Amino acid sequence: MPNTSNFENSFKANGYGLETLKIFSNLAETDGPEQHIEVRNQVLEIKITESLFRKHIEVEFTIADALSILESLKISTGEKVEINLFRKDVETKERKEFLLNLRIAEIKNFSRIKPSVTNMTFRCVSEFVYNNQFRTLVRPFEGAIGKNIKDICTSDLKIDAKLLDIDEAGGLATGIYPRMKPLSCIEWLARNAFLDKTPYFFFETASGDVKFEALSTMMDKEVYDTYKYEPFFWYI
Repeated sequence: MPNTSNFENSFKANGYGLETLKIFSNLAETDGPEQHIEVRNQVLEIKITESLFRKHIEVEFTIADALSILESLKISTGEKVEINLFRKDVETKERKEFLLNLRIAEIKNFSRIKPSVTNMTFRCVSEFVYNNQFRTLVRPFEGAIGKNIKDICTSDLKIDAKLLDIDEAGGLATGIYPRMKPLSCIEWLARNAFLDKTPYFFFETASGDVKFEALSTMMDKEVYDTYKYEPFFWYI
């Protein structure tokens, strides 16, 4: 769950800087991308939730609104949000960043802390979750489960191929999608996919990559990094 602390070197696993956070009006769909507002300086907190047991990430950010954003851009739900987060590795000094393209799913936790300032929290989901609402699949399928899942991701959910990391195996299946949403079809297919007697998981990472991967494959990978939880720094 990245914090929005704007520092170059992070000693914490969850420490990130916030480069930009743009909220787009629905007018941006027709009147151009200038119909947005940059709220980076108003952000109090960002939380990103990801899990092997969730098909997509969920992002919540809280802002202190002194600009009447909801009224000025006529924000309700469904609007685009663009978040660019970064951090600089302590050892290598390499700058790492990722860009998230999201949609507003809910606006909650209104509280007026001053007469002119309102705190509010935006709950956002990935673009493909938004696309999922407008599609229902009723068509035959056959072949490798992973390949069928990849086809749904690219053709129905409109996920950029560069963000996909899909194992196109997982066993064979034949049938007809029974009038279900694309993500429900993916979940239905994934329940029948196995590799070395271990299940597959369809999930999205905090960087926006969408994966379909077997547990055995994950266990065989090298450790990405090791963190030691110490609430305090000790100096000798």
